Amino acid sequence: MTCIDYPDLIRRSPSSNLRLEIRSPDNDRESPRSPTTSSREFWGGFQSDFTYTVTRSDSGEVVWSRTPDEHDLLGMPNDAWVSDDGHVVVIVRTPFSSYLLVVDPRGQTIGQYDVASEVLESNDDEFRDTSAGSHWNRRGRGHCFVAAGKPYWSFRTLLDRQILVDLEQGKIVAGGTAACRERRRVQRRWALATLRKNVNDQLLQRPPRSQPDWRILNRLWIAIFWCGLDRTRSALPALRQAERATISGGYTSGWKHNGKSTDLVIMLLVRVTQFALRRLGEEPAGYAPYWLCRNGAAPQRTRIPLPELLTDRAARLDQLQIGMNHQQVVNLVGMPDVDGFGWYYDVLAGPYSLKLTWDHQSDTVEKIELEPPGWIEWKSRASWL
Repeated sequence: MTCIDYPDLIRRSPSSNLRLEIRSPDNDRESPRSPTTSSREFWGGFQSDFTYTVTRSDSGEVVWSRTPDEHDLLGMPNDAWVSDDGHVVVIVRTPFSSYLLVVDPRGQTIGQYDVASEVLESNDDEFRDTSAGSHWNRRGRGHCFVAAGKPYWSFRTLLDRQILVDLEQGKIVAGGTAACRERRRVQRRWALATLRKNVNDQLLQRPPRSQPDWRILNRLWIAIFWCGLDRTRSALPALRQAERATISGGYTSGWKHNGKSTDLVIMLLVRVTQFALRRLGEEPAGYAPYWLCRNGAAPQRTRIPLPELLTDRAARLDQLQIGMNHQQVVNLVGMPDVDGFGWYYDVLAGPYSLKLTWDHQSDTVEKIELEPPGWIEWKSRASWL
């Protein structure tokens, strides 16, 4: 079974009047199970004996504290939120399953939902079981808020499913007009504020150096994505800046260049930013979403210069032919917008997307197809952004 890591969590309520701490002694730096141990010459993960503590930020007074027993699902926290009145929502991640738990201001569990069946309605596109637990909440975001005097918690998934919980009842609800309107306002305000706050940060021009950097980048990715989904036009200036970000998010195999192997390095924010710009009806500047490099591992990588910032995309795409190799395609039309089950190029003026399918034996174009615009019919492509 794959190890599941349960780090300590520290969260603040929307107004910062309350602080939630979820801590395990296994995460202490002196513990042999601590994830901070650099050698990892131990099994690690599966931390236990967590204690939940909610305190008042101004006085340090403990509102409630609870240490779940070994059979309590609260002992496997993946993420958590605390509301201004002391309700806590916890996403639990176990091998092959996930649960959503609601805890009242006295520390008692008042709601428990199996995510796969009761939250995501057994939608395989949104939930996939693995021995390392489920990742359904990846690139999603939750918020606590108040509407019409009632406390709620909402979570918006990658595929734009909106989950709403009435915190007083501990129940998932459809929500009335006031709750849905306030949820939309909270999400838009958070996305725009997060984008504006972080888009100028120097971390966008360098590899992340620590875990907090990655958390910031994940929040920024979600903010850019939501600004695109919601067509938030006031985000446009910040999106133009974000398209120039050079932070990478991994790499895959490239192709032979001058007889030598290469790696295709993914620019973490460029793809999602260009998606958001097209959702706003704006043509991206055309920065490359992928870099062809010698040795994809930073900082050893060396970028191979290739065309970018190209104009007249539709005319260039018309010149593509079956049998072209990767280098010929990139020289003509630049890097693809998405490298998924083929190469995808989006044309705003169409609107349409063009898909190239590769023959992996000859490394040449096998098929050229027109598809619905990927920034409009986007859900099948979301995981590749």
